[in-house]
Amino acid sequence: MLIWATASGPPMDADVVAPNPNTPAKGSGCPTSAVFTLLGRPFSMDVLYALLRAKKAMRFADLQNAIPTTPGTLSERLKELAAAGLITRTPFAEVPPRVEYSLTTMGSSLDPIFDAIEAWAKTYPLPES
Repeated sequence: MLIWATASGPPMDADVVAPNPNTPAKGSGCPTSAVFTLLGRPFSMDVLYALLRAKKAMRFADLQNAIPTTPGTLSERLKELAAAGLITRTPFAEVPPRVEYSLTTMGSSLDPIFDAIEAWAKTYPLPES
């Protein structure tokens, strides 16, 4: 059982459950939980979509122009996606420094999944929030 705890002290009530929304439930039985946790983070899908559709490596500034987020959030997502093995970060020894981001084989394998989700979204459009 997970216990609700506050930053100021011990658990308030042993019967209140408060799971961490950023951590998939262990033993939940769903093999996609970790994937959806990563891809559900703000702008993760946007980064992958931009790289999939570009079909080439992109620089940080190119990604920033394609995705409406802050540089800090974009940098965080790029690090997370690289750590997960979906993208690679390639620095070049140049002045000024140049870094390119590209999909790994695992990241590229998401292309048919994105195509299927895109087709589904066109067939069953959700209301904008």
